Amino acid sequence: MAYVITDDCVACGLCARKCPMDAITEGDDIYQINARLCVDCAACAEECPVEAIHKVGAAAEAKPEKKKKKGLFGLFSK
Repeated sequence: MAYVITDDCVACGLCARKCPMDAITEGDDIYQINARLCVDCAACAEECPVEAIHKVGAAAEAKPEKKKKKGLFGLFSK
């Protein structure tokens, strides 16, 4: 089961730099994960400052309450 990047993505590129398989590329507005290359290591999800990366199917489930998390110099807080 691969990961997916949601519309919450702020296109910072941290996930793509962290991916050991180079499975993440820049799309038009947000980054995208190639499911065939993804090895489910979760490195991208752990790196995402806005928690926009979820396992396929997990994003469709009821969203848990988001924790406030400051990312890159506090720029991407929710």
